[in-house]
Amino acid sequence: MIKKYDDVLSEKLMKNVMNYFQSILTKNVWGSNLGWDQNLSLISSNILVHRISDNLLSKEICNAVENKIKINFDSENLIFTSFLYVWSSSSYITWHNDGSYPYNGTIYLNKEWDSNDGGIFLYKDESNEVKGIEPTYNSLIVNSGTEEKPHSDHCVTCIVPGTVKKRITIQWRTFLNKKQKVSYQ
Repeated sequence: MIKKYDDVLSEKLMKNVMNYFQSILTKNVWGSNLGWDQNLSLISSNILVHRISDNLLSKEICNAVENKIKINFDSENLIFTSFLYVWSSSSYITWHNDGSYPYNGTIYLNKEWDSNDGGIFLYKDESNEVKGIEPTYNSLIVNSGTEEKPHSDHCVTCIVPGTVKKRITIQWRTFLNKKQKVSYQ
């Protein structure tokens, strides 16, 4: 199921995220989509990927997401992890399903983005109709699923070839904590 939320990160947290982003821009801490399943990115240009290694910053992002969607990942026995993605000209992601993650999402960091620049989040609703969400600053898209209501198939349209703009996002996901909590009674 897809849901959109606005005003996810506080101004202070957004500033901390962008300062962190600036501090790692020239460091050798980036991966890319080159190692992804080929069916996910086909002939897409590079998407730079950085796992947010500042645990405090990642926890603050987690708290902001939990507050917005009204879920406590710890109580659901889930582990939260966050990444910065930099989408370049001609990059995109094909239709796919994130069924292995109970909750995952995108937070848009670009203050200015025009829908003509591409990078639109498309998804199929419960009746298999294609819907779209334009990237807007500090908004959050959440894709969640259960056995009864599986994740929605979705993709990201191509960033317009030749544009100098970069689409910058926080991508986050949750994993089931394999270390089960023990209850002593």
